[in-house]
Amino acid sequence: MTIPLVSRVIRDLETAADRIDRESLTPWLTHLGGGTPLALAHPRMGPITIAGVRFSGSVVPVYDRYVTLTIDDLISALADRTEEALADLPRPDREPAVRQIVDALDAIRTRLIGRASEIKGVLSGAPGHGGPPRPLRGRIEWTPYEGRLRHALRAIRMKTMTEHKIPLAWFQRYDDLVDRMADAAPGAFAQRARRLADLTREPDFADVRALLLEGVDFAWWLARARSDEVELGEPFPFPDDPTAEIGVALALLDHLAGSEEAASSIADNHYSGAYDSEAAGWRHLVDQIYRPQARELSHYLRSRGWLETPPPPAPSTGNSIVITRSAGVVVQQDVRDAAQTAHVAVSGADVAQKLDTVVELLRPLLEPSVRTELDAEAATIRAQLQKPRPNAVILRECGATLRSLVESVAANALTPPALVTAASLLWSALGQG
Repeated sequence: MTIPLVSRVIRDLETAADRIDRESLTPWLTHLGGGTPLALAHPRMGPITIAGVRFSGSVVPVYDRYVTLTIDDLISALADRTEEALADLPRPDREPAVRQIVDALDAIRTRLIGRASEIKGVLSGAPGHGGPPRPLRGRIEWTPYEGRLRHALRAIRMKTMTEHKIPLAWFQRYDDLVDRMADAAPGAFAQRARRLADLTREPDFADVRALLLEGVDFAWWLARARSDEVELGEPFPFPDDPTAEIGVALALLDHLAGSEEAASSIADNHYSGAYDSEAAGWRHLVDQIYRPQARELSHYLRSRGWLETPPPPAPSTGNSIVITRSAGVVVQQDVRDAAQTAHVAVSGADVAQKLDTVVELLRPLLEPSVRTELDAEAATIRAQLQKPRPNAVILRECGATLRSLVESVAANALTPPALVTAASLLWSALGQG
């Protein structure tokens, strides 16, 4: 489907280019080639009058500067118009419009410079014979139209995200698709990855996706993954910056979705390890990259005010129940519109001892990049245990993350039985069952 703004800009470019050729370029050929006076003017150069001389000496740099400024003025004017019109375009049309208009501006500038070079070659050659095209040497600062349009598009995206936040339901769909992606059998890896990639392109998330992918040179990261810097079995390399890491993960998702061969290769080379099957390596890839990404995306969006705020709880009646023997269990009394709060009284020393055992047994089994997540969750639990009233929700969420890490290695025949036993005791202490 043709975007109306793009059609108008291209039509106006063609019209303006024809006018410049007719009124600003061809007169140099007809007048100086025929020996008649030439009179032109440019807003930045003032009047230009040439008579009684050939196209040589000081006339040549005047021509070069006049031509380049005239072409640049056209480019600048159309870039200004596009900037002003971008905000009125539907969200899905903005990126394609910028891309197509930048291509059109490139083409028109190349065409006009080529035409001006041909005229310069004719005027510089022997009278009546002409010569080959000669390059222009106008020393001007060309309008950075692509950079300007990209900057304008970025500003519009950020403003749009502030006004139209990501709905919380989007993350429910993300989690569902990640679950389905993890369950894929060989032959269906790319298809399941494609469904998740398509979700990131939907209007709700497309602007965020574009912002996160800005400046990501995925080809560089892929080449690094295939180089001697990363040994077979090591995780796919990611940048240290958390935001850049999300961008590379999104680009990697597109790569996985591209073909079954690409998806299987990444899973086999970086995540299979000692696992028994290709499908196990694929699940490990999903668990290491795309499950944690939901939380990272949520933090990223919330920090920028781009995430939908949950609805406020029902008005509280002040009814509070204190539970001393169970983590995170809320008892609902038969009181209309009552809000309950759960406080947890746990044995900090007991939980900390079990946590230390699990961490000590689990760390050697994890990839280096995942150990950071393990250490962060463990540190959060320890911090909660220092409080008189640990937060049940935080303990439960951190416990769930630790459980997923344990389960991700549980399929390994070399998993120490002691880890399974210690983990079971920890889940019980944290109310995980």
